[in-house]
Amino acid sequence: MKNFIDLHLHLDGSLPYPTVKKLMKAHNFPSLTETQLKEKLSVSKECANLQEYLTKFDFPLLFLQTKKDVNCNNNLNTFV
Repeated sequence: MKNFIDLHLHLDGSLPYPTVKKLMKAHNFPSLTETQLKEKLSVSKECANLQEYLTKFDFPLLFLQTKKDVNCNNNLNTFV
């Protein structure tokens, strides 16, 4: 059997900032500053463990609950 490496992206952890902003607006979510958005989506350099890392998936998941959400950006279609 050949050796394979499983490389993949999780959609909820791969959303571009503009897409998140678009989804936030579509869901009537209050706008955030760039700094606030970065805090919600990015792991800090001091990230201590996997559990802390995985919390960064919570925020984008709020906006990926329907097929319309997933299709909000043509770039996302390559992941679905």
